[in-house]
Order: sequence, then C-alpha cells, then structure tokens
Amino acid sequence: MGDVDESAKLWKVNRTIHELVRDRGFQVSDEEINIDLHTFRETFANSMGSIECVQNSA
Repeated sequence: MGDVDESAKLWKVNRTIHELVRDRGFQVSDEEINIDLHTFRETFANSMGSIECVQNSA
C-alpha cells in the first residue's frame, strides 16, 4: 500500500511542478498538467507499483 500512496504523492508533485513551470512562461501542454493518476502510474511505475527514477544523460 505504501507504493500506491507514494505514487499518488509524486503524481501531485508532478502536476504542481508542471503548473509552476507554465506559470513562469514556459510552454507546457495541458496533457502534461492534466495527466490522470492511472496514466501517471502506467507511465512511470514499475510492475510492483514503485515509481521508477529515470536519469537523463545529457
């Protein structure tokens, strides 16, 4: 149950960050801001329900 709670918190953080970035004048699609929890979990969670940490290599 902890992973489910964690993913819901991270989903809210994700939405808030996207809103803050948009409010500062950056282009952020409504799709990125309005992603629902189910889609967020499908996109970022592993099979056990934990959110995967992805590092971009620049």
